[in-house]
Amino acid sequence: AEVVAMERLEQVIARQGVALLDGGLATQLERMGESLADHLWSARLLVHEAGRRRIQDVHKAYAEAGANILTSAAYQASYAGFSQAGLRDEQIDDLLLASTSMCREVAGDCLVAASVGPYGAALADGSEYTGAYDRDADGLREWHLRRLRKLVASRPDFLALETIPSAEEVRGLLEALQVIRAEGDAPLPPAWLSMSVKDADGGVVLASGERLDEVVHFVCAQDLASAGRGRLIEILGVNCCKPALATRAIRIVRQAMAHAAAGQTSEQQERRIIVYSNRGEDWDPHSKSWVGTGPEEASDLEYAAEAKRWIDAGASIIGGCCRTTPDTIGQLSSTLTNQGGSLP
Repeated sequence: AEVVAMERLEQVIARQGVALLDGGLATQLERMGESLADHLWSARLLVHEAGRRRIQDVHKAYAEAGANILTSAAYQASYAGFSQAGLRDEQIDDLLLASTSMCREVAGDCLVAASVGPYGAALADGSEYTGAYDRDADGLREWHLRRLRKLVASRPDFLALETIPSAEEVRGLLEALQVIRAEGDAPLPPAWLSMSVKDADGGVVLASGERLDEVVHFVCAQDLASAGRGRLIEILGVNCCKPALATRAIRIVRQAMAHAAAGQTSEQQERRIIVYSNRGEDWDPHSKSWVGTGPEEASDLEYAAEAKRWIDAGASIIGGCCRTTPDTIGQLSSTLTNQGGSLP
């Protein structure tokens, strides 16, 4: 499964020059009239048949806009969150499996990524933008493990470990993937790790304040520890930050990957870099809304112009996060892929 998914991704990049991810799921659901201001966010719609159809409508809209990879609605889906809403464990198992299968049903030629949101997303307190958690790496490993097992069993093409704000959570996730690989109940799909970052005096650090390059080095070091069993993380990058900050972050990621590779004799291809930013606003966990719609809010055209800088900086998989829509992805498709004819 891993080889097939990565081969298909490489074929897309060879054909188009860049692979396109989808955009904001919740943003499009809200545009369609859904109210998502509770602790389950878009995952709330997984519970009912009508909600699932709405989610599938969004998946289809992104596929039609030109996306090559669709991301499931599991970002805020967790055992704690759903049990708080009155669901039993077996029901939650089924919802996690369904989040992938319902995406697959409408994906057509698109690849399917199972969204693995951070611990902070399930807390619904905005801590994925700060990394201020009440669990260490061991606690985070155990918290992620149960959900990850079920998402791996759902057989997605990719696991999307996204908006991860701290080195502790990166470590917990990698350890959870190692446990699942050792158990061998289902093949481990290739994963991407996309981090939550912030500005720090002109530099870029993890949302927790930790150094981005050190986390990249840590991830790359796991290749050696894997002893020929393949990488746990195939793709690295950032998401849900301001568009211009993403450009600076990619340069750090690329440089850190090159530095890590310099000391290795691995013949594996350099990791692909993924980027999908928001529109430049800030998340307010109290109002559960995006604020700061001033001059920083990017139009789709401006977003595509910044995305061109991501490509120039080394990204080959790009898309949108919060506040982006199928129109945004359509703009990326028409201006930045070989399909649109204007990628240099």
